[in-house]
Amino acid sequence: MPIVLNIALRAVRVIKSDAYLSIPLSLQITVTLLFCVYFEWYLPDVNPRYTSDWLDVLCYFTGMVFFYLLNNAFKKEPKQKTLAE
Repeated sequence: MPIVLNIALRAVRVIKSDAYLSIPLSLQITVTLLFCVYFEWYLPDVNPRYTSDWLDVLCYFTGMVFFYLLNNAFKKEPKQKTLAE
């Protein structure tokens, strides 16, 4: 999740031309949940090539928390804009 969220954040910053944008926690949780549903519930039912593992869900959320903490540790300005603004 840190890789996916970081790529998305950098892409939005380039598109919006604003280096201070951040991804709100609610969107991070939503993206992580969508990844869990798609890769751990939907794909294993559709294709036998994929397997479902609850530890992967734990890893997705651990990665999201890591991204959140890392993103907030290096704030560039006191009040960041979010994608919702």
